[in-house]
Amino acid sequence: HTSSIYMGIRGRFRDDPRTQTWSKTGACDHLIKMYMSDPDQLLHAFSVMFEINIPSDYKLPLDNDKDDDNPSHQSSSSSLVEIPNFTDADLLDMNRPIPFHEGTNPITVALFRNFDWESTRIGPPHKWPQCLRTAVNMTLSSRFPMVIFLGPELYFVYNDGYAPSLGPRHPSAFGTVLKSVWGDLWEFIKPMFEGVAKSGEPTFSLDQILFVTRNGFLEECYLTWSYGAIRDDDDVIHGFNAPLIESTEAVLALRRMKMLRELGARTSATIHDLGELCSVATEVMSTLPSDIPFAAIYLYDASRKVLVLRSHTANIMGGHNAVPDEIDMMEGGEPCKWPIQQVFESHMIVEVPDLGMCFPPLPGGAWPEPATHGLVVPILATSPGDTSLTGVVLMGVN
Repeated sequence: HTSSIYMGIRGRFRDDPRTQTWSKTGACDHLIKMYMSDPDQLLHAFSVMFEINIPSDYKLPLDNDKDDDNPSHQSSSSSLVEIPNFTDADLLDMNRPIPFHEGTNPITVALFRNFDWESTRIGPPHKWPQCLRTAVNMTLSSRFPMVIFLGPELYFVYNDGYAPSLGPRHPSAFGTVLKSVWGDLWEFIKPMFEGVAKSGEPTFSLDQILFVTRNGFLEECYLTWSYGAIRDDDDVIHGFNAPLIESTEAVLALRRMKMLRELGARTSATIHDLGELCSVATEVMSTLPSDIPFAAIYLYDASRKVLVLRSHTANIMGGHNAVPDEIDMMEGGEPCKWPIQQVFESHMIVEVPDLGMCFPPLPGGAWPEPATHGLVVPILATSPGDTSLTGVVLMGVN
């Protein structure tokens, strides 16, 4: 923007010797000086450059600290932005007392009221520092996911917006010590709290990957959050606040969309050989082991009624029990543990939730655990009027 303004001003004031020595880095200083000496001329220049319709009789006001002896530097009583005068009719009505349970998060408010704080080391809320009571009020009154940790024990208090992130830990996690709630994350987040307690400086974690078990299986989660200190009037820290939001869906969607864009770009119309097309497709899928631990593309040979392996990702070898070189599709043939016949009949993607029971340990891709879930994806014919299947993709999924 500075460069554009600089060139524009040079053009408008090309006959002014002052502009011939301007540099881009010093352009703003010169613009300020021009505004102070000749604001109306500068205003006209900007109106032409940026095509702004400014009334011809409009005058720019000057600051009050200009040279009083120079009439051109006399200030105007008006200001650049006029603040409207508010009347009583514009004010919000906040005089009526509203009970705390009205219009707030009903579940966590009830949990807070019914929790036995007497049995904790921080005691009942009426004995807490005002800063803690205020923090609880702000947390439970917000729909944005928020958590606060009370006292050196870090008692866990959260609102309804955060509850889904806990999975089955909710509502039993409310009011308990943080380490007992997120024991699998404690060694990772403990230094963050220690840093805030020692320096007072808040933390910030953007799309931080965390591995948690909250729905009966290990999950790859991404969260953005900040730990900040809750201080009293004497700057003594009594707890920590943590507004946060889970970004797992956004991070995974971006990662997968990037792979799909690459897949579309690499398998364009410039590839005419079917074998090359399959190879490129599995090569691209190999770049996303976090979501596709392995994949294999089969094409259907109608004359022999078999599916022939044409390509596979690098982390699984052809001939593996899960990806044989050929799959017999004839009646009475060797049964296949993948539900391929179901896919041929329905032309729909079929999920395989028990790969671990069907085959020896399979590649886990980017993760140390073997893949336990898979998909059989139909490859549909693209010729007009042809509804047949030309093959399938067998893949493990995260």
